[in-house]
Amino acid sequence: MSAKISLGQAISVQPLGDHRYASNFPKQYSNGGAAHGGLIAALFAETARTYFEDQASKRDPQQPSRLHRLHVEYLRPVDADKRGTIKSAPKLISRKIPHPRTRAGRTLSILTDFWQPSADTMAMDTAFAAHSHTNESQGSIISLSEDVKAIKEQPIPDLVRGLASDPEWIRCRIAQDPYSKVRTNFDFVLRRDSPWECMSVEEWITPRGSSPGADGKEERFSTESLGLVADLWPQIVDSFLRSPYSAPAMVLQALTLERDSEDAVKAGFVLTEEEVSRWVTAWYPTMTLDLQITKPLATDGERWLWQKAWAEQITNKGMDVQLRIADSQGDLVAIGQLVVMVVNQERNRGRTGRM
Repeated sequence: MSAKISLGQAISVQPLGDHRYASNFPKQYSNGGAAHGGLIAALFAETARTYFEDQASKRDPQQPSRLHRLHVEYLRPVDADKRGTIKSAPKLISRKIPHPRTRAGRTLSILTDFWQPSADTMAMDTAFAAHSHTNESQGSIISLSEDVKAIKEQPIPDLVRGLASDPEWIRCRIAQDPYSKVRTNFDFVLRRDSPWECMSVEEWITPRGSSPGADGKEERFSTESLGLVADLWPQIVDSFLRSPYSAPAMVLQALTLERDSEDAVKAGFVLTEEEVSRWVTAWYPTMTLDLQITKPLATDGERWLWQKAWAEQITNKGMDVQLRIADSQGDLVAIGQLVVMVVNQERNRGRTGRM
């Protein structure tokens, strides 16, 4: 059994010089034969952070940089368990933008990346990440929509607050999934009454390593990992198919374990090869992911994040997904949109062809 790869390790990049960064696409964070789209988005964001952090150390270490927006376009699948290179073009846009309050200038740099497995193949994906260099705070909130107010006012589940159980929510832990391995790295807390045939899904999510281990450290989400979170929720389509990958099916499996024992809940449920063969008939590759960061996460990260994703229309070809992400203080962290295709599962074979 291979050693567990932490979230931080999975999205880490290593500078190679000349605006190039080495990255891995670990199989533990894959869907079928392809690297998970959210992982690729997080790798782009981490590349931007690494680049700007390096630039700040040369220019002004006291002037922090933060991610404002992340946009990724996926051109074709990327093989899981491969090593690639992310190339950046940081000089495409870098300009002074006057600040209306202080009249002082601040730099907004936009980093455009693409992943290229070797010199003789075309770019796999493109992305840009907008960063600003400023010492200013996030700013005071003037007003909130009713939807955002509801997010802020909703009670935090007992499970998120560290208690063992919750009357309205249940912990769903996937111990083994031969197909969607990325899910085994996270715990999902879902509503016990999650309905079938629903156009939306709501979750609390935390890295599986968020309980302190032998080294006393716990995994947390960073701002750069938000691209991964945005693409990681029980599939909306599957609630219409009664698939084990849907929220209500995950809840039913967790309830079965809960009736068994607390140890069974901690161990998590297992999906077999037979179940995967029966239920995984389609693949939902992300075509575009757009994320506006409304509040950067704390420097030491967030253990839990809340997310709601919903679709306005689902066809046999794809769907547009809207999403909101908030932290455990109820503050809106990100607003996003994904364009998702629905294709035959056989097309999930890494880089063997276009989507």
